[in-house]
Amino acid sequence: KYNTAINNLVRSQKPFSFSKVFDMVKNPNIGSNTLYSVFEMKIQELKADEKFGTANVYQGTLNKLKVYHKMDMKFNEVDSAFLIGFRKKIGNVSNATKSIHLRNIRTVFRYAIKKKIAEQNDYPFIDSDIWKDTATGYNSKAISINEVNKIRELKEELEEGSDMWNACNYFIFGYVAGGMNFGDIARLKLDNRQQGRIHFIRRKTQAKVQEETSFDITPEMKSIIRWYRTHNVQLNNPYIFPILNGFHDTEKRVFYRINKVRKQVNEQLKLIGEKIGSEVPITTYVWRHTFASVAKNELEADVTLISEMMGHKDLKTTQNYMKQFPDEVKDKITASL
Repeated sequence: KYNTAINNLVRSQKPFSFSKVFDMVKNPNIGSNTLYSVFEMKIQELKADEKFGTANVYQGTLNKLKVYHKMDMKFNEVDSAFLIGFRKKIGNVSNATKSIHLRNIRTVFRYAIKKKIAEQNDYPFIDSDIWKDTATGYNSKAISINEVNKIRELKEELEEGSDMWNACNYFIFGYVAGGMNFGDIARLKLDNRQQGRIHFIRRKTQAKVQEETSFDITPEMKSIIRWYRTHNVQLNNPYIFPILNGFHDTEKRVFYRINKVRKQVNEQLKLIGEKIGSEVPITTYVWRHTFASVAKNELEADVTLISEMMGHKDLKTTQNYMKQFPDEVKDKITASL
């Protein structure tokens, strides 16, 4: 055991002491586990916590790493030069995607250090060159209130119950519900309705804080909910919208079902955007940005209030949604100078 520990340390080509050898024998994880194996460990842990979306993101990074470097590596072999090479050869992806992959590797590194699998001295991310060319500018994902109203008008022209009609409903509901994301809309149950309000806990933040968010059910939202309850042919389905049902009895089934329907809705929203002449490609994420933009620029709501309505835990996240003022607001200020 001691010979193995010493051989592993010699391979790292770094100074070591007797105490380090003793530590490695006492805790075999130190210096022996590899980057890819710890990635797998992290992914399995996320799946066990029913965080399937995050697990898929980490799996995507691991797949990219294996394409770039087929052989697994010890953590002391993953230096800044390797990471810079990975960033440059990662493929035809956006700077934001490159940043996500690097952040995933950084998180796994920190995870390994916490588990005493890797050493702090091997941590390479102090080199700022690793992050070069990963900065991204802000591109607005919001549409105007006029375009939202065009979606409302389009809905009235469509065949009731059609796929595009349903997509209009989801957009309108998510927008009016304070930018509620699609996953939370899908999980809404009849029990979430209490005294004319919807009460729920954001799925994305519930692991960190069990803080409830609520909003008033407007006449428009009430009409949408009533239609789906009237036309829902699934007996005793507790969900408000016809996305989930009793078959989806595990978080894994819920996750994959929501992803499947989200993809279908996004296909319809793309067509809706083309019909209303929107320059912004419309997706299920756009209504969240649109709510933040309209609340700030049209209704002049305080950013703290918007943050609370969106279920954010810090103002910085909300501010990232609202970095861009519309040109007409800027022009109005310029004209008044």
